[in-house]
Amino acid sequence: APGKWTVKEVIQHIIDMERVFAYRALTIARGDQQALPGADHDLFYLHQRSNARPFDDLKEEFTAMRYDHNILFRSFDGEALAATGSVLGNLTTCKSWIYASYGHGLHHVGILKDRYNIK
Repeated sequence: APGKWTVKEVIQHIIDMERVFAYRALTIARGDQQALPGADHDLFYLHQRSNARPFDDLKEEFTAMRYDHNILFRSFDGEALAATGSVLGNLTTCKSWIYASYGHGLHHVGILKDRYNIK
């Protein structure tokens, strides 16, 4: 629909934000106590060029990103998962960003399935 993101744009958005979430998890897990900033997904959207890319490229990037994050997240022990840090002035844990990463992707896939009647 006019004014709505394309499927490619949604996939790129998932990739971009999951990278941000993984950086937050990594930073907190490694004990870096500096306050982390937000990420403006609308600004990211304005500068992405996903519609000019072949769908297979986006699929490959998503698959590689998710594979990398799975390995990273598995490397965190209990202490790392429980580590705390600050994002946008809010106290948060490493573990919360892992949940956010996967949950965010599931949220958008659910929307795509609903809008396009994908089973």
